[in-house]
Amino acid sequence: YKDDFFNPVWLKLMVICDTLFGLFYMWFIAWLWFTGKLTGFLKRFQPVGKMALSNYIFQSLIGVLIFSGIGFSMYQKMSLLQCFLTATVLFIFQVVLSQLWLQYFKFGPLEWCWRCLSYGKLFSIKKD
Repeated sequence: YKDDFFNPVWLKLMVICDTLFGLFYMWFIAWLWFTGKLTGFLKRFQPVGKMALSNYIFQSLIGVLIFSGIGFSMYQKMSLLQCFLTATVLFIFQVVLSQLWLQYFKFGPLEWCWRCLSYGKLFSIKKD
């Protein structure tokens, strides 16, 4: 994009293409969902969604531990493949941990705290 004339043209084309690809992906996933071809696969991830806040904070803490100076200082030291594998392993760990947690408890730990604070009363976290 070093040409001053074509630089804005290429940038606009890139934005348009990115938007069209995003819309296509959304349509394709919705189509798979409504045809029933994706529901069985996505049901495996329901526990992660039920514990979204807890998983988000947990993932952020792990990221800080791995990449920042208070942890292992791996920022810009890992290859793209290593980052991808780390993220994949962490996500699989969160899927398994969420499934195990929700076998014994109704909510994730932070979701339970949020609910108690929102309603101003203490809820039971254990499954009956």
